[in-house]
Amino acid sequence: MGTEKDALPAHILEELRIFNNEPIVPESGRQVPIVIVDNSDKHEDVKGTTVAPVDRISKDNKLELLLRLHSSLIGKDKIAKTVLHALYLFHALLRQFHNEKTLIQRWSVIISRYLMSQIRVLGPQLSIFRYSLRFGNGPFHLWQLMSFIISEYTSTTTATTTTTSSLWRRSVPWRQLIDTCFTLCDEMILFYKLGVWSNTKVYRFVRGQRMFSLHCNILMNIFNVTKKIRCTRRKITELEVELELKKSITDFSTEIHSPPYDDQRATVDKEQVMQAELITLHERKRTEAYELLRLLLDGIVNSIIISRIKPSSAAICNVIHLASGILGLHKVWHLTLEQGQHSIDKISK
Repeated sequence: MGTEKDALPAHILEELRIFNNEPIVPESGRQVPIVIVDNSDKHEDVKGTTVAPVDRISKDNKLELLLRLHSSLIGKDKIAKTVLHALYLFHALLRQFHNEKTLIQRWSVIISRYLMSQIRVLGPQLSIFRYSLRFGNGPFHLWQLMSFIISEYTSTTTATTTTTSSLWRRSVPWRQLIDTCFTLCDEMILFYKLGVWSNTKVYRFVRGQRMFSLHCNILMNIFNVTKKIRCTRRKITELEVELELKKSITDFSTEIHSPPYDDQRATVDKEQVMQAELITLHERKRTEAYELLRLLLDGIVNSIIISRIKPSSAAICNVIHLASGILGLHKVWHLTLEQGQHSIDKISK
């Protein structure tokens, strides 16, 4: 594997990880920090894991949390996605007024046509804005993939052919390859939308490759999140059994003889720690379930697009897209809140 000096800056790795729909809860169970970087210096290098100064954030201070969410690139992308598909859904609903006959309904038609024309202008602009937020990650993905392949093949020069071929049986190179393909196609589409190049046939091919790589990425993430949910459920079951067993032993010991006060206090403290860990596991399970639902919704929409199935109404895809955007925004909101609470804990200590 690559050395530590070959690693990308921490804030770039964090942005790439969430943009590429990677699971938000690591296997170790620790909370993943969100790196909030100001737009003016988001391309500067950072030593180690750096976080913007975080003041006290409570769940009631939603305005402060929203400002911190809006200050990150990922938050801007999720907000733009939600607004974009909400406008497209509103556009689809406005089309229902076009065949009305009464005077009031005709005025509704005029107003709805005006709103539809504005949405048709604003929608592509928001789409280009989201592409622009993701722009610039292609060289980093390509460099990371090439560094990984070179380092792996260099370290296995004396190994057998079977060991070398096993490199491509792992999910890591395939994920990096898929992410690189998606990012490069995404940036080429942005250049097409900006008029840098205009070959329609190449654009259709690139768009198809982008959708295919995105679909593969979603399927891999669905598999990983499902595995994490099973692992979290197993940990919850084990902890509940252990907690119930400790409670039974404590009750039985109390009936036989009264233990010293220090032993009682230690037992209560340990049970409180286990209860807090159990609450954390339940929150992680709920977050992973939301993430799985979001990935399933994205997979449904991409399946419709790839298979070229025409839904009976354009509102169907817009509703699915909107639900996915809301879940993605909820994910970033949750991570931003967790980052703020984590900083509060560190300050209090």
